[in-house]
Amino acid sequence: MPEFKKQPDDNEKFNSIKVLLKAYQGEIDSLTRRSKMSETSFLNLYKLLSDAPDPYPLLDAAVDQTVKVAEARMLESELARLREENGDLKRQVGEMSSVEDKRKKAEAKVESIEEKARYCPFSLGQADVADGRPDPGEGHPEGERAERRV
Repeated sequence: MPEFKKQPDDNEKFNSIKVLLKAYQGEIDSLTRRSKMSETSFLNLYKLLSDAPDPYPLLDAAVDQTVKVAEARMLESELARLREENGDLKRQVGEMSSVEDKRKKAEAKVESIEEKARYCPFSLGQADVADGRPDPGEGHPEGERAERRV
């Protein structure tokens, strides 16, 4: 600008103004083209995005599926733990039933032996059962001999 004021002649000033005005006009044209290109690009992008579906339902469904998957994994681990516990309990029941079978067999054997002992002439008496020694006088041949000698 200071050069513009220093110019003595109006004709030279006019030519300087012309050059300056053309430079301003060129800059304005360039800015206008950039503005129109930016607006066009923005509108094209906006049209593409406006035609796209709303992502919220898809994101919401993805979150729901993630929660369900987490719950399913938790339930699977609990199921595995319960199956293992069930197997342990079945094994314990099997062991108890075999013990119960052995107990019943032993009871049956005791009953069988007691039944045989009732009908056996050499059976022990009740008093003998308590101390574990046979009574020579009851159902025992030596006991009968001992009674006869007396």
